[in-house]
Amino acid sequence: MRNFEKLSDKELSVLLCDGSDAAFEEIFNRYWSALYAAAYKRLKSHEKAEETVQDLFTHLWTKR
Repeated sequence: MRNFEKLSDKELSVLLCDGSDAAFEEIFNRYWSALYAAAYKRLKSHEKAEETVQDLFTHLWTKR
């Protein structure tokens, strides 16, 4: 079993392209908070910020 926390973003992106659920989960865990904060700063709505970040990750997974 790999320790995905120690992998670089580039390594995770390669694994994501190969369909790795674990790589996607690590990317999600690394970036959700920062993306949410940026979205909230611009949208001034918790609901819209959360929806925007969810849409982004959904798109990332479907276009992997």
